[in-house]
Amino acid sequence: MASILQVEQIQGPTSGANANTIEIASGQTLNVNGTLTGDGSSLTGITTGKVLQVQYLHASSSYDDTSITTTTDVIIFNDTFTTVGDNSSLAIFMNSGQTLKTGELINTNFNILVDGVQTNNQPFEQHNFYGNTGTSEFRHYLQHNAFVENVGAAGSKNIIVYGNGYFGQTGTITFNFQGWADAPRRRVQMMIMEIAG
Repeated sequence: MASILQVEQIQGPTSGANANTIEIASGQTLNVNGTLTGDGSSLTGITTGKVLQVQYLHASSSYDDTSITTTTDVIIFNDTFTTVGDNSSLAIFMNSGQTLKTGELINTNFNILVDGVQTNNQPFEQHNFYGNTGTSEFRHYLQHNAFVENVGAAGSKNIIVYGNGYFGQTGTITFNFQGWADAPRRRVQMMIMEIAG
């Protein structure tokens, strides 16, 4: 039976060539049967392309029923995502739902920014759809994917989604619509995957 070493904290030497470092010798493997966490610190030396974490975010209620009638950008999602590795990339998968009350063609545009930097180096593609005539709402669901390379040092990243529209004639688009019983599912939802850089 293998012996068990029980300690509360391991600390490397405070001086020398490998100061404040604990090394595992070449050719050795550290087997973790419990949980390995990196809370409060960044993870380095992870093979490029490995998934470090996945998180789910959704728009807060402060962005409920955000309506636009012009091409002006409006914020429909604003949250933070904390990366654990330096120079990671982010794969973003977003779902959004909106309604409109018009019979005219409307182009809906989306743009995701991470710390103020536009993803994919271009705005999200336009989505064309028709609304019902009269006052009845037309529900429309869209899915978007984005990839952001090298978001810098580990830490909190601000993620903002802008929405706007181009209207053939007068119309209204409402994002994060809350008019139905299952309305929370119509808020912008986002799954973010952090990938080691």
